[in-house]
Amino acid sequence: MEIPDNVRQTLAAVARYHFWILAVLVPVCMMPVLSMGSAALTARIAEQRQKIRSTLGQIDSVTNVRPHPNAEWATAIDEESTRIAAETQAEWRRLWESQATLRTWPDDLGVDDFLPAVAGLAPGGKLERKYLQRYQKLAPRFVRGLPARLGVTEAMVEAAAPEAAAPEVAAPRDVDRPGTVPPPAVVAATWNPADQKRLYESFVWDVPPTTTQVLVAQEELWVLGAFCDLIGQFNDRNRAAESRELPISLINELAVGYRAALDPPGGLGESRLRKPKIFDPEEEPGFGEDLPPPPDAAELMPPGELPAEPPEPVVNPRFTPGSKSRNEDDYRNLIYVDFASKPLTAAELAAAPDARMVHLVPFVFKGVIDQRRLDALLVSFAASSLPIDVREVRINPGAGSGAVAGLPGPGSDGGTVRSRPYDVVVELRGTVALATSPETPPAPPVGPPPEQAP
Repeated sequence: MEIPDNVRQTLAAVARYHFWILAVLVPVCMMPVLSMGSAALTARIAEQRQKIRSTLGQIDSVTNVRPHPNAEWATAIDEESTRIAAETQAEWRRLWESQATLRTWPDDLGVDDFLPAVAGLAPGGKLERKYLQRYQKLAPRFVRGLPARLGVTEAMVEAAAPEAAAPEVAAPRDVDRPGTVPPPAVVAATWNPADQKRLYESFVWDVPPTTTQVLVAQEELWVLGAFCDLIGQFNDRNRAAESRELPISLINELAVGYRAALDPPGGLGESRLRKPKIFDPEEEPGFGEDLPPPPDAAELMPPGELPAEPPEPVVNPRFTPGSKSRNEDDYRNLIYVDFASKPLTAAELAAAPDARMVHLVPFVFKGVIDQRRLDALLVSFAASSLPIDVREVRINPGAGSGAVAGLPGPGSDGGTVRSRPYDVVVELRGTVALATSPETPPAPPVGPPPEQAP
């Protein structure tokens, strides 16, 4: 089809100026569409705004009523809160009274003077110097009595005291009758002498201890004594009928409080205080060979500012050689843990709400046990009157050898090999919940006092 010349000229003009033609036609065509869409959107927004205002008005119609129609509900909440607080206080007192037999001070300290003085000691009070000196003198004797309660030979000092030696087990009366066969000799357990000496040395002080140090040390003795009684009684109840051997033949480590809290948890090899590892190029072959030298600290700080000094490490003066402190609270550092097993400083302990009712004392037990009696040992821990929470059980930790810390392995007794094929090395960790006094006032608030309202 042939296009006429006049039409061809018109099309050519349209093609030449099509941009300007579209620039005028597009806005003209889109304006009605945009206007219709904007109107619909405005109507929708107004509708939703009206719904929101209606809902807020309904809420205001209830909250602005005076007196409020739900005052009975508020009263019921207050009454329920009071009831729960009373039940909590009663349960707190019940837990405190259930541990009264545990908190027994030795009569050797003085029934007429020392015991009444410590029983009437108010929170934050101090014992007289003569009582502190007396405890300093007698505390080592109390520690040396623990192996006998465990049923092992004392090895805390070079020569064991006769009165602290393991008691002899009397033979049954029927062995004297004609025709009877005496039972096999009782095989005694062993407590690592090195661990005994470490425990003993922590109770030997060159100067009289502080009041807090005495209270904390005696608390540690209470918990250690409870564990010694528990393990000793377990061994007696589960002694093998034929061989007379004990299920727990070796105690390599028994520690509570500070020593248990600072041990690496779970064999991870790093402190519970989460101290950063410092790499030593001599111990780490190849470390840092391809890295540029670290920049100087002054280059990283803004001009005019000095680098901050690292914080002082938290220590407990009792367990830090050569360290002394006039602050009594320092002797509570790192001997208790929170419910995540993190050691607490004295300030953290005082500020923790969970620590008002109970103080969690960490413990660790490492030894050799007949694996057939391990479940029974855990049951005896759980059934103890003392709240013991076993949080970690490790079987054959480390190399898994029967010998522990240089001691003869299970099955060796002075060169005489005994057959104990079921022995395993076990490591138990957990906490003991010690009740605090219900009369103890709450800890003061931490931080600056709140500003007074104008």
